[in-house]
Amino acid sequence: FHWFGFWHCGGWQRTAPRHPGVNHRHEEHPFDGAQGTGYGVVQVNADNATRKLRVFNSLIHDYQKGGILAGNVGTVPTGLTLQVDDTDVIGQGQTTVNGQNGIVTQNGTKLSATGNWISDLGWNGPVANTAVGVLMLDAGNSSVTDSTFQNVQTGIYGY
Repeated sequence: FHWFGFWHCGGWQRTAPRHPGVNHRHEEHPFDGAQGTGYGVVQVNADNATRKLRVFNSLIHDYQKGGILAGNVGTVPTGLTLQVDDTDVIGQGQTTVNGQNGIVTQNGTKLSATGNWISDLGWNGPVANTAVGVLMLDAGNSSVTDSTFQNVQTGIYGY
C-alpha cells in the first residue's frame, strides 16, 4: 500500500499544509511491520528515462516502511531526481515492529532535500539494524541542506 505512486513519470506532490500532531490513521491499515510496502510517496523508474519528482510543503506520516522512496526497478542506473523541500516526514518513534526510514533513494537516484523536518525514526528490534532519516543506497549526486533531524536513530546514511 502506498499513498501516492509515480511509475515511469515525473511530477510534483503537495499534500495538505503541515499540521504536526494531526493523526489520520485508518484502522484498516494499522502499523504492522510491512517491510516491503507501505511508503507514503513512491517514484519508480525502469527504463532509465530522465524524470523528476518534487515533494514540497507536505506532511508525510503514518506510513509503514518509509516516508518517501525513489528508485529503479532492477539494476539499471536510473535517471531519477527526487527533490524534497519544506516537508515533514514523521515516523512512529522507537519501535520493534518495523525499521522505518524517512527519505530513501536508490540505484543512482539524485536527491536534493532542503528545509525538511524528519523525526521519530528508531529501531529497537532483535536484528542489528537502524532507522535512518535520509537513506541513500547507491545514490547519484545528492545534497541535504537546512534540514532538521529530531529523535532519529541515524540522520543520514549512504553507500
